[in-house]
Amino acid sequence: MIAEPLVLEFGVGLISYIVSGLETDYVNKQRMILVKKTGKLMPLLRIRDNTELKENEYRISAFDNVLFSAFIDENEEESYKRIIDDVANVCDKHYGEILNKNIVKLMIDNLSELYPGIVDDIIPSKISYLQIKEELKKRIEEGKSIRNLVGILEDMEMNM
Repeated sequence: MIAEPLVLEFGVGLISYIVSGLETDYVNKQRMILVKKTGKLMPLLRIRDNTELKENEYRISAFDNVLFSAFIDENEEESYKRIIDDVANVCDKHYGEILNKNIVKLMIDNLSELYPGIVDDIIPSKISYLQIKEELKKRIEEGKSIRNLVGILEDMEMNM
Protein backbone atom coordinates (compact mmCIF):
# COMPACT_ATOMS: atom_id res chain seq x y z
CA MET A 1 0.00 0.00 0.00
CA ILE A 2 1.17 3.52 -0.72
CA ALA A 3 0.21 6.81 0.87
CA GLU A 4 -2.55 8.53 -1.08
CA PRO A 5 -2.72 12.27 -1.82
CA LEU A 6 -6.28 12.62 -0.48
CA VAL A 7 -8.12 10.21 1.82
CA LEU A 8 -11.43 10.47 3.64
CA GLU A 9 -11.82 8.03 6.53
CA PHE A 10 -14.95 7.76 8.64
CA GLY A 11 -16.35 5.86 11.59
CA VAL A 12 -19.03 3.18 11.23
CA GLY A 13 -21.81 5.57 12.29
CA LEU A 14 -21.31 7.54 9.07
CA ILE A 15 -21.44 4.60 6.65
CA SER A 16 -25.11 5.15 5.71
CA TYR A 17 -24.49 8.87 5.00
CA ILE A 18 -21.48 8.08 2.83
CA VAL A 19 -23.21 5.26 0.93
CA SER A 20 -26.26 7.40 0.12
CA GLY A 21 -24.05 10.37 -0.72
CA LEU A 22 -21.97 8.36 -3.15
CA GLU A 23 -25.11 7.85 -5.22
CA THR A 24 -24.98 11.58 -5.99
CA ASP A 25 -22.49 13.52 -8.09
CA TYR A 26 -21.57 15.87 -5.24
CA VAL A 27 -17.83 15.06 -5.16
CA ASN A 28 -17.51 15.88 -8.86
CA LYS A 29 -19.52 19.08 -8.42
CA GLN A 30 -17.16 20.20 -5.65
CA ARG A 31 -14.16 19.17 -7.77
CA MET A 32 -15.40 21.36 -10.65
CA ILE A 33 -16.07 24.33 -8.37
CA LEU A 34 -12.57 24.06 -6.90
CA VAL A 35 -10.79 23.88 -10.25
CA LYS A 36 -12.82 26.70 -11.79
CA LYS A 37 -12.37 28.96 -8.78
CA THR A 38 -8.71 28.24 -7.95
CA GLY A 39 -7.14 26.19 -10.73
CA LYS A 40 -6.51 23.41 -8.18
CA LEU A 41 -7.30 19.95 -9.47
CA MET A 42 -8.61 17.76 -6.65
CA PRO A 43 -6.96 14.35 -6.85
CA LEU A 44 -8.85 11.11 -6.71
CA LEU A 45 -10.50 10.92 -3.29
CA ARG A 46 -10.04 7.58 -1.55
CA ILE A 47 -12.97 6.90 0.75
CA ARG A 48 -12.89 4.19 3.41
CA ASP A 49 -14.33 3.30 6.75
CA ASN A 50 -12.03 3.06 9.77
CA THR A 51 -13.12 1.13 12.85
CA GLU A 52 -10.44 2.89 14.91
CA LEU A 53 -12.31 6.20 14.57
CA LYS A 54 -15.20 7.07 16.84
CA GLU A 55 -18.60 6.21 15.46
CA ASN A 56 -19.42 9.65 13.95
CA GLU A 57 -15.87 10.89 13.40
CA TYR A 58 -14.24 11.52 10.07
CA ARG A 59 -10.81 12.69 9.04
CA ILE A 60 -9.12 13.90 5.90
CA SER A 61 -5.49 12.98 5.22
CA ALA A 62 -2.84 13.63 2.60
CA PHE A 63 0.02 11.17 2.33
CA ASP A 64 -0.80 9.74 5.79
CA ASN A 65 -0.79 13.19 7.44
CA VAL A 66 -4.11 14.05 9.07
CA LEU A 67 -5.11 17.52 7.88
CA PHE A 68 -8.59 17.73 9.39
CA SER A 69 -10.93 15.77 11.65
CA ALA A 70 -14.45 16.40 12.91
CA PHE A 71 -17.63 14.78 14.18
CA ILE A 72 -21.13 14.66 12.70
CA ASP A 73 -24.32 14.70 14.76
CA GLU A 74 -26.36 11.59 14.09
CA ASN A 75 -29.44 13.44 12.88
CA GLU A 76 -27.86 15.73 10.29
CA GLU A 77 -29.56 15.23 6.93
CA GLU A 78 -26.83 17.00 4.95
CA SER A 79 -23.94 15.10 6.55
CA TYR A 80 -22.43 13.85 3.29
CA LYS A 81 -22.43 17.32 1.74
CA ARG A 82 -20.83 18.78 4.86
CA ILE A 83 -18.09 16.14 4.77
CA ILE A 84 -17.37 16.65 1.06
CA ASP A 85 -17.40 20.44 1.52
CA ASP A 86 -14.76 19.91 4.22
CA VAL A 87 -12.74 17.76 1.79
CA ALA A 88 -12.83 20.52 -0.84
CA ASN A 89 -11.86 23.18 1.73
CA VAL A 90 -8.98 21.05 3.03
CA CYS A 91 -7.83 20.40 -0.52
CA ASP A 92 -7.84 24.14 -1.23
CA LYS A 93 -6.13 25.11 2.03
CA HIS A 94 -3.48 22.36 1.97
CA TYR A 95 -2.94 22.04 -1.77
CA GLY A 96 0.82 22.47 -1.46
CA GLU A 97 0.90 19.31 0.66
CA ILE A 98 -1.42 17.39 -1.67
CA LEU A 99 0.15 18.40 -4.99
CA ASN A 100 2.32 15.74 -6.63
CA LYS A 101 3.79 15.04 -10.06
CA ASN A 102 0.82 12.92 -11.12
CA ILE A 103 -1.62 15.75 -10.41
CA VAL A 104 0.66 18.14 -12.31
CA LYS A 105 0.73 15.75 -15.25
CA LEU A 106 -3.08 15.61 -15.28
CA MET A 107 -3.20 19.42 -15.21
CA ILE A 108 -0.73 19.61 -18.10
CA ASP A 109 -2.60 16.94 -20.07
CA ASN A 110 -5.84 18.94 -19.69
CA LEU A 111 -4.03 22.12 -20.73
CA SER A 112 -2.49 20.36 -23.72
CA GLU A 113 -5.93 19.51 -25.07
CA LEU A 114 -6.90 23.18 -25.06
CA TYR A 115 -3.53 24.79 -25.84
CA PRO A 116 -1.21 22.25 -27.45
CA GLY A 117 1.20 24.95 -28.59
CA ILE A 118 1.94 25.90 -24.98
CA VAL A 119 2.82 22.37 -23.93
CA ASP A 120 4.38 20.80 -27.03
CA ASP A 121 8.16 20.89 -27.25
CA ILE A 122 8.70 22.16 -23.70
CA ILE A 123 7.10 19.62 -21.33
CA PRO A 124 8.76 17.44 -20.22
CA SER A 125 11.77 17.98 -22.50
CA LYS A 126 12.68 21.47 -21.21
CA ILE A 127 10.53 21.83 -18.09
CA SER A 128 9.94 18.75 -15.96
CA TYR A 129 6.77 17.93 -14.07
CA LEU A 130 8.78 18.23 -10.87
CA GLN A 131 9.85 21.78 -11.79
CA ILE A 132 6.23 22.70 -12.50
CA LYS A 133 5.14 21.14 -9.21
CA GLU A 134 7.74 23.13 -7.29
CA GLU A 135 6.76 26.38 -9.05
CA LEU A 136 3.07 25.79 -8.31
CA LYS A 137 3.84 24.91 -4.70
CA LYS A 138 5.93 28.09 -4.34
CA ARG A 139 3.11 30.21 -5.74
CA ILE A 140 0.60 28.59 -3.39
CA GLU A 141 2.86 29.22 -0.39
CA GLU A 142 3.16 32.87 -1.47
CA GLY A 143 -0.62 33.14 -1.63
CA LYS A 144 -0.64 33.54 -5.41
CA SER A 145 -3.15 31.95 -7.74
CA ILE A 146 -2.25 28.98 -9.93
CA ARG A 147 -5.33 29.40 -12.07
CA ASN A 148 -3.40 30.88 -15.02
CA LEU A 149 -1.33 27.80 -15.80
CA VAL A 150 -0.61 29.09 -19.33
CA GLY A 151 1.00 32.23 -17.92
CA ILE A 152 2.96 30.24 -15.32
CA LEU A 153 4.39 27.95 -17.99
CA GLU A 154 5.26 30.89 -20.24
CA ASP A 155 7.06 32.57 -17.31
CA MET A 156 8.94 29.38 -16.56
CA GLU A 157 9.97 28.98 -20.20
CA MET A 158 11.23 32.60 -20.39
CA ASN A 159 13.30 32.12 -17.22
CA MET A 160 15.02 28.99 -18.50
